[in-house]
Amino acid sequence: MEQIHNTLDNVAKELKQDKSMKINKLTGFFNIDYALNQPSKDSLITIAARPAMGKTSFILNIATNLACIENKSVAIFSLENSKEQVCNRLLSSKCLVNYNSIKQNKFSDNEWENIVNNLKIVADMELYIDDTPNISCEEIRKKCLKLKNENNISFVLIDYLQLLRKNKEKNTCKSLKNLSKELNIPIIVTSQLSNKPDKRFDNGEDPRPILSDLNQEIINESDVIMFIYRDGYYNFDSMEYDIAEINIAKNRHGNTGIVKMKYQSEYLKYQEIEKKEQYKYERYNR
Repeated sequence: MEQIHNTLDNVAKELKQDKSMKINKLTGFFNIDYALNQPSKDSLITIAARPAMGKTSFILNIATNLACIENKSVAIFSLENSKEQVCNRLLSSKCLVNYNSIKQNKFSDNEWENIVNNLKIVADMELYIDDTPNISCEEIRKKCLKLKNENNISFVLIDYLQLLRKNKEKNTCKSLKNLSKELNIPIIVTSQLSNKPDKRFDNGEDPRPILSDLNQEIINESDVIMFIYRDGYYNFDSMEYDIAEINIAKNRHGNTGIVKMKYQSEYLKYQEIEKKEQYKYERYNR
């Protein structure tokens, strides 16, 4: 327990700081971080989408932004892809080399030069990758506490929620939320959506994900929920075939709304295309 005046002292110090130009880097994408509006450090962020929509690419782009540009130390728990596959994906997006070329070991001279020029940059990133399959929240907790103590990790990324080994006695999302509070750092987890959006599309309805596509546990425990939607996934003749909509559908401490990004699928890379003044968002009425 702590007397309120101690907490108020810390709050007062924060209030005195000029935050007009300060953007808390949660994803490393300016427009998204601007919209999120300074979420607390102990946040659980869920990124949800249908399979093959680009969840893993998005979360690894975030890892690159945080580790390479912001010099943050990041732990990645990859339950679906091996460490080697994660590295291949990181190289593709960072070096702008076609992912298929990397998988097949068939490069042009320019592609190989790009890899050589960026290899040390990727190698120097403070990324810690764990590809243990069927890992539990408790095992993740033990590893994160060790990484926090030894390497002062700033973020934890988990890909993806449904592959975590469940403990019948505990709520998985609540365990992750508690871990973010214990570590006092954000945890970003991807989540696979059911086929509800596909069924809506088959019925001639809008297939964009909505909160009711998630189970209540995820909705309740997540501080932020973002959906990824690419119209080109459903409509091959779409005018926005290479555009990804990042829908901030829930934000406990800030704005909701959609940020559009370019998705270069051959490089597994997301790229910002709008200025902060141009994107539309809704403010909560408080």
